Amino acid sequence: MELLHLSNYTISNHYELCSMPPYCVVEFIDETYDGQSVVDIIPTCWMTEEQNECFWPSGRNVTKAVKDRQKPEESWPKYSIRVLGWA
Repeated sequence: MELLHLSNYTISNHYELCSMPPYCVVEFIDETYDGQSVVDIIPTCWMTEEQNECFWPSGRNVTKAVKDRQKPEESWPKYSIRVLGWA
């Protein structure tokens, strides 16, 4: 998987995205689990400006990061997504 340097991800971008509905339901385009599409809820601020990719934390505290709407870290990988809805 590709790692992204957040050189184009600014504080203003983060807060602009976070002013949208707090969460969105996304399908991970290139990911499957047991042959099924992977769908999850993510904080809106994890999406790129184009809303076709998102950052995803590594490690075991994903649920806490989602609940806290944690700001993406430079070490997080980026995945292709399709937005299915907003929450």
